[in-house]
Amino acid sequence: MKKSVDAYLMTAQRLVESCDVEKAIMDFDKVLNNDRRNVSALLGKAECLVHYVDEHKNLEDGLKIVDNLIDEHDQVSFDLYFLRAKFLWRLGRRNDALKCVGICERFAPDNIELLETKARILVGLRRFTEAKTIIHELPEKKANFVKGRIDFLHKKYSSASILFRQSFEDDFTCNDVTNLYNYMLASHLAKDYDLVSRAADVGEKFLAKHKNHIRSMSIAHRTCMCLWTKSKITKTESEAKDCLQKMTEIVDDQQRANKADWVLVRNKSLAYKNLGKFDQAEVAIDESFGYLKKKQKDYDIKYQDALRMKADILLLMKKFKKSLVCSKKLLTYIEKQNTPAQKASKETRSTFTHHGESFGYTKSSIDTPQIINSLHRISTCYSKLGDDKNSKRWYSKYEKAYAEAKILKEKESKSGSEVPIYDGDEGQRLELKSSFYNHGTCGQEDTDTYKNKQEKLQHELLGFEEIAKSVCAFLNSDGGKVVIGVTDELECLGIDADIERAPKKTLDGYKQKVRQTIDDMLVKDYVTSVFYDTFDYVSPGSKPVKLCEISVEPLPSDEPEFATLKLHGKAVNNEKGKFLKYASDGPEYAFFRKGEGDQQYTPREAVAHWIRRSKR
Repeated sequence: MKKSVDAYLMTAQRLVESCDVEKAIMDFDKVLNNDRRNVSALLGKAECLVHYVDEHKNLEDGLKIVDNLIDEHDQVSFDLYFLRAKFLWRLGRRNDALKCVGICERFAPDNIELLETKARILVGLRRFTEAKTIIHELPEKKANFVKGRIDFLHKKYSSASILFRQSFEDDFTCNDVTNLYNYMLASHLAKDYDLVSRAADVGEKFLAKHKNHIRSMSIAHRTCMCLWTKSKITKTESEAKDCLQKMTEIVDDQQRANKADWVLVRNKSLAYKNLGKFDQAEVAIDESFGYLKKKQKDYDIKYQDALRMKADILLLMKKFKKSLVCSKKLLTYIEKQNTPAQKASKETRSTFTHHGESFGYTKSSIDTPQIINSLHRISTCYSKLGDDKNSKRWYSKYEKAYAEAKILKEKESKSGSEVPIYDGDEGQRLELKSSFYNHGTCGQEDTDTYKNKQEKLQHELLGFEEIAKSVCAFLNSDGGKVVIGVTDELECLGIDADIERAPKKTLDGYKQKVRQTIDDMLVKDYVTSVFYDTFDYVSPGSKPVKLCEISVEPLPSDEPEFATLKLHGKAVNNEKGKFLKYASDGPEYAFFRKGEGDQQYTPREAVAHWIRRSKR
């Protein structure tokens, strides 16, 4: 090595202080390439990796380094255990993180940063009352951030924005990026001119001061979002244009620093388009294709959107032949993507607007609006080129597609609004249930299906057990949530019919009933791991629908025992035949989540699975 180990470590530390974490990691790696057991380099690299809050792999790598320092290097200190708590927290393992915080409190119970972290973890768990008791022990700025997170989760975006802004100094450091990110997001969602203006200014200031920060791209996203919102709500055209111009400049800076992505470059094109600078808009949308990779999430949607934007820009530039080619290319791409298997795998619900009318549709990806708009654009291009025959032919296709979409909308709107479609598919961390109680297809009790009340009740108990199995499986695996009120086809039916059968026919009675039933089936209490709540689910073009969500945190990896259920139970009723609780003397079973299903094991069979999980 040309430089000494100490020299590399010193350089890396200076880079960390200047927020150039990426280069700091490179220097730490140079030391580790020569001596992979160098504790200072390992710790320094881990302290860098904890800043990658949005990158799961980097967080996992950092946690492995910390565990290695504890297990193999016998390193025991407050700083190391606190660092481990941060990794666990940012990986979503909040209960494990709280345990680690508890160990840290033995070293330094009054450490302010530790108290703040504990409060933020509790807020993430929605244990607001406990978090508020800690707030009083924090300095004003740190307390403001925690208060801001509580208000944000309660959708009080304006007050959250003000509190977040009061959580960092005007001359902020690079360590204030999380506070800044939350401040800008809350300001954007508040859609208040003064709030969004100040947030955009602060974002620009940060980007100018910390160009090499690892989260500069996410701050650039938020700054552009605030500028875009400001351009839409400002009362002067000159200020709107100034906002759009700033957007293009921010993206240019990010591209030069190799810290841009498809969304940023696409939004630069959008800004140029709204400025009337169509040549630059075309260049930008062409650049955006270079940021698309076929394996990335939502590739099809992004690729179609980029083609659509390019065709629109070319039309505005009066390049009718090129717009025609691009529009037909989009239609061909959609057709190729819509094989029967792909249609089944990409079924979703969306909304689009054409000539002032909003349409909901159930199609593959965003195909319906893309098809209709493309057909109309092709007809327009042929008309501008003087080819009336083809213009009429394509306009006829457009009218047919438009009419079909309108009919579909009317069919789905017979009840006054479309049935919302849930944004998410069942998998490792999500289970969907159409209802808690047993209902007919129209949301009413289907008593004719069963011979007697007892048979109906027994069938209902099996439904309760299915929900409890998923809760148990999530506890023993990676956590997750059970959403009640959503069918297997992702239609949000809601829980109104459930509430009508709940004690006192109230929402509180319903939540208490769900909680009691599941808790009765679990052999132990998991009050810090299982949370019950209801919320209004909103889908474009539809009325809000109330759903029930059971959020489950995974049991800590050092938990000595896995969760189990007692099944094959029966209903315990009062003297009037009213259901009181679920009771079972049956055998215990453990459940683990695998894909979309819950795998059942006897306690003896489950031991091996639990040991493997604890070693992860």
